[in-house]
Amino acid sequence: MSAFALPNFNLTARVWHAPARILTALGPPSLTTACNLANGRVAHIQVEQKRLVTQNALGASASLLFPALTDIRDASVFSNPDVIECPALSGRYYWVAFCDDIAKGFANEHRWAICPKAFTDGWFQGRWPTPMT
Repeated sequence: MSAFALPNFNLTARVWHAPARILTALGPPSLTTACNLANGRVAHIQVEQKRLVTQNALGASASLLFPALTDIRDASVFSNPDVIECPALSGRYYWVAFCDDIAKGFANEHRWAICPKAFTDGWFQGRWPTPMT
């Protein structure tokens, strides 16, 4: 049986640590990194999607994969989790609901982040491009 392969990190993402919650106040990214937008490659997970101040709902999430030890932060590190734009300069923003390592200690180790869309009625004040690019 062949070993689990390391993903192809074919996209570039921009990452903001503990960002402002308003798109126009983001400033320069904390880092730019290679990644893989991988919804469907791992089991789909529903996460709480922040909507209005008094309302939350379950919503779909995407999986973003990163090279091992990439500095991606969820709310376990800061109360204000990272915002990620993927692909970089696309206007497609996500917030990091959860991240951890896959294959820790093996040659194919990489980082996995569960990322719901960030949009105007949610945790982050921004809108996705129309049509999506």
